[in-house]
Amino acid sequence: TLPPVFSSSPSLLSFNASTNSLQLDLANVGGGSLAVTGFSASTSWIRLDESAVSDAGLGSYAVLVDRSGLADGTYVETITFTTDQPGSYTVNLLVQVGASSVANAGVQQIFLVDAASDTLVQSMSLSADPVTGAYSYSFADLEPGTYQLTASSDRDHDSQICDSGEACGRYPQ
Repeated sequence: TLPPVFSSSPSLLSFNASTNSLQLDLANVGGGSLAVTGFSASTSWIRLDESAVSDAGLGSYAVLVDRSGLADGTYVETITFTTDQPGSYTVNLLVQVGASSVANAGVQQIFLVDAASDTLVQSMSLSADPVTGAYSYSFADLEPGTYQLTASSDRDHDSQICDSGEACGRYPQ
C-alpha cells in the first residue's frame, strides 16, 4: 500500500503583466486518503477560488492576483497548503507588475560540484533582483579546490536541469 503523496501542478505559477488568473491542480498521487485542511498566501493580494475542488480540497484552484496599488516590478510570493498528513507544501508565484525592461530567466537552481570527486558541495534556488535582473549568490566555507558551477531553470518542474528550453550554464565547461 502506497502512502498519500501531495502533488501540485505546476509547482511554480508565473504571472506575466497581463495575466490575472492561473490554474493550480492539487492531487494525491499516492495511495490512501489525503485532504487539504487549509492554505495561506504570503500576501493579501493573492486569493484562491475553490469552486472546482472536492470536499477533500483536491482539484483545480484558480489563483487570482490583484495588482491594484502595487509598484512596478517582479514579486516573488508563495501559497502554503496544509493537509491532514504531516507537513506543509509551498507553491511559488512570480508576479510581474507593469511593463518590464529587465530580463528575467525565472527561478534558477545553482549547484557547486567538487570537480575532483564529482560530488555536490552546495546548492541553492534563487530569483533575479526585480529591479536589476541580476542573480546574486555566493558560497561560504569552501575548502581549497577546483569546482564546477551549474545554473539552470526547471521550467517543466521535473527536477531535471538543463533540459531543452531551460536556461542552462556551466563554468568551466
